[in-house]
Amino acid sequence: MNNSFDKDLLLQKVETLCRKGQESGLWAGNVIVAGNSEQELFRYADGIADPASGRKMTYDTIFDIASVTKVLGTAALLAIAHEKKLLDIDAPLTEYLPEFTGKTCGNPSIRDFSMHTAGMGIWYPHYINRQDEMRRDILKQDAECEKNTVFKYSCLNFLLLSFLLCKVFGKDLAIVAKELIFDKLDMKDSSWCDPVDKSRTIRTINAAPGTISDFGAMEMYPVATGNAGIFTTAEDIGKFARSMLKYGEKIMEKATAEKLLFRSATSPAVARRHAVGWDMGEEMLPEGFSRQGVFHSGWTGQTLWLDPEKNIYIAVLTNRMGDHTQSKYLRRDIGFAIAGTLLAQEK
Repeated sequence: MNNSFDKDLLLQKVETLCRKGQESGLWAGNVIVAGNSEQELFRYADGIADPASGRKMTYDTIFDIASVTKVLGTAALLAIAHEKKLLDIDAPLTEYLPEFTGKTCGNPSIRDFSMHTAGMGIWYPHYINRQDEMRRDILKQDAECEKNTVFKYSCLNFLLLSFLLCKVFGKDLAIVAKELIFDKLDMKDSSWCDPVDKSRTIRTINAAPGTISDFGAMEMYPVATGNAGIFTTAEDIGKFARSMLKYGEKIMEKATAEKLLFRSATSPAVARRHAVGWDMGEEMLPEGFSRQGVFHSGWTGQTLWLDPEKNIYIAVLTNRMGDHTQSKYLRRDIGFAIAGTLLAQEK
């Protein structure tokens, strides 16, 4: 990877795209970081973290990362649980979670649920302040199609996975993640369900600072759910990313990360490549990324890319205020511009 890139030129490109997002109302502010397994190489922060108060976006702003929780938290814990032999990721989910009584086609595995190929639908029951009833009804949801026939992104998959992980670890996910991920990587500003400092947290499109934006995770609060709910900073994401570029250094064995998190296991019938938790869809992967390249986005306006083979990570963090799809693709443009610069010598 090119460590001697023209930082002023890259800054100009990133600043132009970020300002486009702000001026078009797609987001109020942004923090961008990129680097390799050893160090952060680029950072940029601009705009407003909380439009209601006018508080500025800074490098230590805390983000509600929404569905990026699925990889920074849930997928990593699935890999750790598999390594510790608390579960076999290729065993049926019902082997460890018999409470799940929904009808499925083909008895999908834990891995199938983690790749959104278990056949489950998108929507699920949700009730404000009725966590027990919500959990009970989620555990009864039927699949909509046969496993390994179609990719259907669904938070329902990761809600079920969080019930599984809580059971095998015997603790709430917030506690497990702190012990096995955040503390080991010195991610001091990271937490699940409640931010460590509400005063530094972004306002999202539908939630005040310090409040979970995802409706399912919010309604299950204070129980941590696997689909959303982690609060973290750009610096902590960088620490996590650098660990992942070294195949999970400090939190799991290299072979575990390589086989589960950076290798697609979708069937030939499923067009989209996907690892455990991580998306590998080509439309969102920058030119120059390898077959180990992965990414994940969050509804509130964040995208994280990793490629251990090319030794690069990029995180584009925003507080989305406008259209979801337009925001996602403008973040992609920012990520692609950074990757194009940092991987220039690879071409």
